[in-house]
Amino acid sequence: MRRTIKEIADVQIGYQPKGRIKNDPGSEFLIIQGKDVSEDGINWNDVARITPKRKRLDRYVLKDGEILFMSRGTRNIATTVRTPKPNSLVVGSFYVLKPRQGDFVSEYLTWYLNLPRTQEKIRGLASGSNIPLISRSAFDGLEIEIPPLDIQQKIAEVSALQQKEAQLTNELLELRQEYAEATCMQAIRRTR
Repeated sequence: MRRTIKEIADVQIGYQPKGRIKNDPGSEFLIIQGKDVSEDGINWNDVARITPKRKRLDRYVLKDGEILFMSRGTRNIATTVRTPKPNSLVVGSFYVLKPRQGDFVSEYLTWYLNLPRTQEKIRGLASGSNIPLISRSAFDGLEIEIPPLDIQQKIAEVSALQQKEAQLTNELLELRQEYAEATCMQAIRRTR
């Protein structure tokens, strides 16, 4: 079954702070920026803290299961928010997809949005040459293939396993490189 983004999720633009983001270590609010997000998730290590000017921020605070989609730039990736830190906001260059209950598995939609063929469609929706933008109306109309929930769950599980495999492979490559360097340095020391 094919459905549009608008039919399966409420889409909201992220929080738009006034002016430049300046880290305020004493603030309770975290602000997630493009540099903090990858297909693998949110890197919480370097997320800045801000003191927002608005009083009512409830609608902007991220919740478990929401999906972040980068609407500006050439890297239009999606990632699922899992166990967000309290008072986490995301900048306005992201759309926040708030799934309607029972319609789909968030990780499935994230996987689908990140597929190369879907990314190609998304690039076709972009306007602007300097910093491409996927307009909200164009994004709302993007069609998604929605299989039954059990199939979505299986796809989400396979995707998670692929990501874990890639992470472990990278770690293994790093360890092999460290081992090779250490072995070579040990050989050099023996010749002295």
